[in-house]
Amino acid sequence: MSRRQRLFATTLVGSALVAWVACGGSGATPTCTPGQSVACTCSDGSWGAQVCGSSGTLGACTCTSGDAGAGSSSGSGSSSGSGSSSGSSSGAMDSGPGNPCAAGQSLCHGVCVDEANDPANCGSCGTACGGTCTRGACLLVLASQQLAPGDLALDAKNVYFSNVNAPGSVVAVPLGGGAATTLAMGLGTPQAIAVDATGAYTTDVTGGTIMRTALDGSGHAPLVSAQTTPTNLVLDATAAHVYWTTGTAGMVVSATVPGGVATTLASGRSSPDAIAVDGAHVYWSDPVDGVVMSLPLAGGSPATLASGLGSPADLAVDATSVYWVDYAKGVVMKVALGGGKATTLASGQAQPDAITVDAKSVYWTNEGGNLNGSVVRVPLAGGSPTTLVDGLDSPGSFGGLAIDAKSVYWAIDPQGGTGTGAVMKLTPR
Repeated sequence: MSRRQRLFATTLVGSALVAWVACGGSGATPTCTPGQSVACTCSDGSWGAQVCGSSGTLGACTCTSGDAGAGSSSGSGSSSGSGSSSGSSSGAMDSGPGNPCAAGQSLCHGVCVDEANDPANCGSCGTACGGTCTRGACLLVLASQQLAPGDLALDAKNVYFSNVNAPGSVVAVPLGGGAATTLAMGLGTPQAIAVDATGAYTTDVTGGTIMRTALDGSGHAPLVSAQTTPTNLVLDATAAHVYWTTGTAGMVVSATVPGGVATTLASGRSSPDAIAVDGAHVYWSDPVDGVVMSLPLAGGSPATLASGLGSPADLAVDATSVYWVDYAKGVVMKVALGGGKATTLASGQAQPDAITVDAKSVYWTNEGGNLNGSVVRVPLAGGSPTTLVDGLDSPGSFGGLAIDAKSVYWAIDPQGGTGTGAVMKLTPR
């Protein structure tokens, strides 16, 4: 993957020189790439455009009545933790009838650019991307050469992820990119991860433990032991309890933090898998029974919220609904917290596997395969899905998907634990 970064100042200088030469600022014969469109200044001070001919020479300045703009440009850029920097300029023109650029291009500091793919102007004029610009968003690789990266969790500074394959580890990498730090190794097969202010909690599927790793890297220890195939886990909003599913044992269990006193909440289920929690209930999916279930935290009997499903995988919850992806049927669905008729939000998806929500949208990964994986978004009420990025190899195959206010993060493991795994980020989301 190409990781190019063009400096904002260099872009400004180069753009100004091209515009100056193109509009007659020098007696030299300009050279260019055939088909390139370059802005020029018309006699009335408006913007025009010159198109590069097959000989590599710019044609005459073509002016359109009513074009707006000025022959000078200025800008300023400020860096951010998203791997991009934004700049603004009175010489920027993104759209409208005054834009002299070819279709799909925008006028930026006197030069026509493709904001959908240009790493120096990614999404808007002067917004630099330190990775790959795709669909006007900046795609960054935060960590590479990982052994089967699984689930993801975020705090204000870092992305935390588990490497599922032996020796099993928990790794932290800054949200904006940088050196990855291994916080613990020898954790067995840590499939799921959740974090609070001081610790990362993981399930060891083969070792039967819920592990706690200190975020400062000072050590790790079992929180709860003697579990049978603990699979997925989640912390409640106050980080006072951790909840997990035990796949083959058919149970949903909770434990206090940090005391580690375990309580079985539900048993006798077929194969509880993904899990979520709010202030009143715990929710889980069961791909064997094809159901989504809930149980009051205060105690009671499990309730079936949705049934007749294919293979419900990951799930998420907000104040009104439970959302899930159905891996087998290729659909994204939701149902009210109290149950009722389930709603299909998206269909025809390629093995949807991980899901998360914010106040406006549902996000999920399509595992795909053979570079057909993608990260997709749809409004909470449904509508046309938007593909944020595609061409991925098995994103989110262990539930590795997370969002913050600006970005979406996911894990890929294209060759199954051979050291080719990565954690990626797209900004904006």
